[in-house]
Amino acid sequence: MLITPLPVNKSINFNFNPDLRGLSPLQCMDQVVKYCGAVGLRVILDRHSSLADNGWKESLWFIPNDPYYTENQFIQDWQMLAQRYAGTTVIGADLWNDPKPPLSAWGWVGPNTRDWRIAAQTAGNAILAVNSQWLIFVEGLGTNGWPGSDLTYVQSNPVVLSMPSQLVYSVHELSQDAYNQTWFSSPIYPSNLRALWRSRWGYLAENAKSPIFVGCFGTFFVNAVKDDQWLTQLVNYMNGQFTSDGVSDLKAGQMGLSWSVGLQDIGILLNYDYKTVDTRTMSYLKTSFAPLLSGPVPSYTPTSTPSSRPTIVSTLKPSAKPSFTAKPSLKPTAPSMIPTSRPTNVLNGAQIFTYYSTVGNQIVDKDGKSIRIAAVNWFVTYNQ
Repeated sequence: MLITPLPVNKSINFNFNPDLRGLSPLQCMDQVVKYCGAVGLRVILDRHSSLADNGWKESLWFIPNDPYYTENQFIQDWQMLAQRYAGTTVIGADLWNDPKPPLSAWGWVGPNTRDWRIAAQTAGNAILAVNSQWLIFVEGLGTNGWPGSDLTYVQSNPVVLSMPSQLVYSVHELSQDAYNQTWFSSPIYPSNLRALWRSRWGYLAENAKSPIFVGCFGTFFVNAVKDDQWLTQLVNYMNGQFTSDGVSDLKAGQMGLSWSVGLQDIGILLNYDYKTVDTRTMSYLKTSFAPLLSGPVPSYTPTSTPSSRPTIVSTLKPSAKPSFTAKPSLKPTAPSMIPTSRPTNVLNGAQIFTYYSTVGNQIVDKDGKSIRIAAVNWFVTYNQ
């Protein structure tokens, strides 16, 4: 919906954003990218949904039987964005948020099932054909009502890009606040968590097969004890403590797993004024953030009165299966030529930033130095 030819935006408070009045949704995004570039922030674009419904009702990366939101349009939209924001602070594309079974599969197709791996491969190659320096983030499938959480299928059916150095696998890892999975009730919890993460996605990082971007995680600390244990274990694992000995297993100069914290429905790094830091969450992350920050990190002091949070109602349920006619699976197509430089972008005068690629389980800059993405999820939703 961001890219559809809407005349102007109707969902913006122009008292706070007078400069956005009269702009189309895409022009508003241009302003966001410009501002991020001006303050030194990198941007990863994420296709959260086709319609302005946050994606919960969308089980595929296109809308079956819709005349506009087709598979080809999905690819064309990404190519347009890759060209539009080439040479800016945008560093990559998270192709599709929360792939959801039963309609999305990995490595196979059925009467009403499509292969997300092939779709990601095709879209990723199409992007790299017009912008060879973007990172391509591919999320895993969901299981048991938990979207984007499973990369076990990569062992037998990996994504194969024309430029393998631009591939980053991504997962979402949530606390029981979002969905009370069986492993939260294990008699050995939380000692079972490392083995669980290793089997589902961590093996790719542990075996230096690919970087992992934990693209969404968070908790509301509804169960203070269990959620504390979960977040402590997860942060340690992302910092490279792949075993329980308390020592990082990363080599000298290597960085831990990249991550992005917080959405409104699973806990967020910012408070609900969107200005101040949630110091409780930050208290777990400050050691990871510290090398990236120039000023002091806010501290968290436990209080007997819990902070006010909205009532948690899980929306992470498998979507109902729509009826549609299956189409042949997309075939991976390698571009005939990969450009050696980025094309001119639409944002004239925008600062040109470095680009990134991957080596083993590391994301590296153009000089080969390991970097770590530490991000905050942010919705930019445009409604008609």
